[in-house]
Amino acid sequence: MSSYPTLRRRDFLTSLGVAGSAALLLPRSLRAAPSDQLKIGFIGAGGWAQAAISGQVEQHYVAFCDVDDERAAKTYADHPQVPHYRDVRKFLDRHAAEMDGVVITTPDHAHYPLAMMAMEAGLNVYLEKPMATTPWECRRIAAAAAFHGVSTQLGTQGHAMEGTRLLREWIASGVVGPVTDVWLWTDRTQKRISIWSETLAEAEPERDTIDWRAWLMDRPYRPYSSQYAPQVWRNWWGFGSGAICDIGMHMFDAVRFALDTGFPESVIPEVSGVSEYTIPQWANLRYRFPARGSHPPLTVHWRNGWKGDVQNHPSGIPHVPDEVVRETKNGMAFAGPEGTMFIPDMRVSRSPKIYPEAREQEVRANRPAKWLPRVKGGHFQDWYNAIHAGRSGGADFAYGAALTEQVLLGALAERSGEEIRWDAASMTAIGSPKATAMARPERRDGAWQPTRELAAVLAKLPD
Repeated sequence: MSSYPTLRRRDFLTSLGVAGSAALLLPRSLRAAPSDQLKIGFIGAGGWAQAAISGQVEQHYVAFCDVDDERAAKTYADHPQVPHYRDVRKFLDRHAAEMDGVVITTPDHAHYPLAMMAMEAGLNVYLEKPMATTPWECRRIAAAAAFHGVSTQLGTQGHAMEGTRLLREWIASGVVGPVTDVWLWTDRTQKRISIWSETLAEAEPERDTIDWRAWLMDRPYRPYSSQYAPQVWRNWWGFGSGAICDIGMHMFDAVRFALDTGFPESVIPEVSGVSEYTIPQWANLRYRFPARGSHPPLTVHWRNGWKGDVQNHPSGIPHVPDEVVRETKNGMAFAGPEGTMFIPDMRVSRSPKIYPEAREQEVRANRPAKWLPRVKGGHFQDWYNAIHAGRSGGADFAYGAALTEQVLLGALAERSGEEIRWDAASMTAIGSPKATAMARPERRDGAWQPTRELAAVLAKLPD
């Protein structure tokens, strides 16, 4: 779509008459020494990053960067030979030239400036989901990736899984008939870490082990609190967007891939306990999508959170017993006139279960043909293959930006409490100035700024 420019750096520099080294115009994969092993850096070394780091041992680790020494301590101890930094600028200045790519696994609010800095340094980027906290940031990340021509991947790991491909193939073959309704649900944000507040958190003394101003990145300053870091930042609008941009990113990826959904016509919210600062205690959303090709109009029903001691589960899903749904913390259901495909997971990591049972037996006896290409080795390996080949991953930043923006419309509905009817061309919520303002981040003066060349590309986007 026009909101996601495809102008490449080579074309732009040529149009400006800028003479530069041929090496600067080559993709990073072509500048690397030919080898199956890639040279990778990590921005984020504690928490979730530990799983990403421990799972990539076949690659060469160049350097780590984390603003919180305490969180990153185990990674540093496990890899004492790898240099580590608090300051991302030093990390990039000293090591960008020797790295093939960087993996970014930080709190959501830091994704935009970190991804932009990494791509400006010429690096291929794997970025954890969600891409960013606002549509404004998503558009700019996608534009920068296209401009620099780097290999990118958004961390929606289910996108590379076998089950996700089976889901699309089975829907296309009509195993339950045309899908008209999808239900998605999760127990997140979990009751045990739920925070609701009408004010900012009370200030606490800063820990010596954390560079708090660096943790804030380009967000306006607020005093340190353990209610923000290290783990509960996702509950605060200033740093995250709640459960829908956590677990919902995986689920809506499956919906988008299987049913070719673009932006919805509307998102209608019902929420409890939302404030200016914190996410709802529970949320019900209805995404309404128009007909698409052979697909009829679609309603996606989102449920998350807790009502007292009871998880906010959906009920009345066609063909699926309510007790089955209530036993599942995270689940998806794709309903058509002949049955419902049920996935008891946040990702389609296995073959869907079909209800009613008679229809399940019929499908198992006559399985639809497999026709989609499969991804060997998983989501990270897909990105590594893309770097070697000079292409992007299956969930690259063009795909990931549109997906994240789609999901963020639900966060805008939750936060504003208003129906969202999205004008993608102007990036405005029709009839909701409040939600329109929330589609752009509140950034600190003097925050990261793009180079002149990239700034000229970004200037063409809605602001």
